[in-house]
Amino acid sequence: MRLGFRHTAFQAVCTVLVLCFALGLLERADTVQPVFGEDSVRVPILMYHSILRDSARQGKYVISPAVLAADLDALQAKGYTAVTVSDLLAYVQDGADLPEKPVMLTFDDGYYNNYIYAYPLLKQYGMRAVLSPVASLTERFSQTDEAEQEAWSYCTGRELREM
Repeated sequence: MRLGFRHTAFQAVCTVLVLCFALGLLERADTVQPVFGEDSVRVPILMYHSILRDSARQGKYVISPAVLAADLDALQAKGYTAVTVSDLLAYVQDGADLPEKPVMLTFDDGYYNNYIYAYPLLKQYGMRAVLSPVASLTERFSQTDEAEQEAWSYCTGRELREM
C-alpha cells in the first residue's frame, strides 16, 4: 500500500510540474528557441536516489559517498558546471547565459542520506543540485522522531531549507 501511495503522489507531482513547465513555455512561445537548433545547448542530467555507506545496500540506484565524490570530481575535472531548473528556464525564457558545459544533478525522493552525504559533497565541489522530495514524507518526517535514519528516512523541512 505504501508503494501505491508514493507512486500516486509521484504521478501527481510530475503532472503538475509538466503542466507548469508547459504553461510557462506557452506564455513565452515567442522567445522559445528550437530544441536542437543552432543555438541550443545540450544539458546532460544525472539522476541519483540514495547515497549510503553500507555496501550491502548499494546497487543500481544506491551508491556510496565515495562514488558520488568520484562523479563530482570527474565532472569538475572535465569542466562541467551544475545548473538547476531555474537556470534552464532563465535560458529558455529570458535568454540568460548558461555555462559552457552545463550538467544537471538530480536527487529523487528527498532521502535523509542526500542531506548527510550528498549535500556536504556538493558544497565541497561547489556544485548545485535539484532535489525532488516527496512532500507528504517530508511533512511526516518533519513532525516525528523517526528522522535521521540514513537508509530510509526523508529530509525534514528544516533540512530542505538549509540545502
